[in-house]
Amino acid sequence: NLYNRSTKISHDTLEKQLHKADLCIAFGYLKSVQNRADPTEANKVFQEALGLYECILPPSHPKIAETYIDIICEYAGNRHFSAVINYYEQHVKSLLADYQTDPSTSQLDLANLYMCLGACYAY
Repeated sequence: NLYNRSTKISHDTLEKQLHKADLCIAFGYLKSVQNRADPTEANKVFQEALGLYECILPPSHPKIAETYIDIICEYAGNRHFSAVINYYEQHVKSLLADYQTDPSTSQLDLANLYMCLGACYAY
């Protein structure tokens, strides 16, 4: 786990991987806008960012929560409601209690998550 090492080389590697994950998120947003009808490309990039974050950051880190929310909102924005519910049940539901009590998690992000989930269940 790169997060726990303190050498200069490890720090540089950590920074590069975090930067790569942040760029993946930005690229995912771009893919989302380019191809609104198909969330596959954007979610593939979001999944890559999530994988990088999970290798580097502790499980309760807000960037991981934000990436999960991005994936869910991408599915919801494309009216793939069953995919949202399945993804939530499989990946997010168990982690949500940690995110809700963590003061570093954005309340706006959690509100967006609940809005997307509520709309999907209502549909």
